[in-house]
Amino acid sequence: MNQLLLRAVLLTILTTCVAAAAASAEAAGYRGLSEWMQSHIDARRLVGCSAQVTRDGETVFLEAFGKRSPAAAETLGVDQVVRIYSMSKPITSAAVMQLVEQGALDLDDPVSMYIPEFAAMTVGVGEDAYPARRPITIRDLLTHTSGLTYGFSAPEHLKAAYQAVFKPGTTLAEAAAGMGSLPLLQDVGTGFVYGVNTEVLG
Repeated sequence: MNQLLLRAVLLTILTTCVAAAAASAEAAGYRGLSEWMQSHIDARRLVGCSAQVTRDGETVFLEAFGKRSPAAAETLGVDQVVRIYSMSKPITSAAVMQLVEQGALDLDDPVSMYIPEFAAMTVGVGEDAYPARRPITIRDLLTHTSGLTYGFSAPEHLKAAYQAVFKPGTTLAEAAAGMGSLPLLQDVGTGFVYGVNTEVLG
């Protein structure tokens, strides 16, 4: 895994975990959150990270740890603009959870209720392909357990199928239908796979 992708994955994981970590740190005045963030720097899992917790429109926690980049000696500050990746994931996921709260979606709804092309997913390609053991649900997409992967990280036997779906000029409807034709890397619900789950949620 190249360094750019590794940093993107780690930042996505950090962003996704901040809310849970903040909740557990609240009793200690967010000291636990600060220590958790610093532990990732100390263990060299991250070069730098920052987090903000806002409650009722008021910022109650804002801290930065580590450096701006692997090559820079300058520390990361809370007022610096940094390049981050995969921020559509928490934003889209939060919007989906709002729809769940409003009763417009259920976490266990099959995706095929909204995108019919997802009604008959298969695992693998060619002679080794077999029907998925159950439908993909909204919950599977939120937890990246649908079996969908990414074209850039898919094994060779799946790359062509994934690369064919995403082309310049593709409309949202075309992309959604195309993603419903993608072969799964593994069966639904059997494990975490970083893939196009949030694109489907969108």
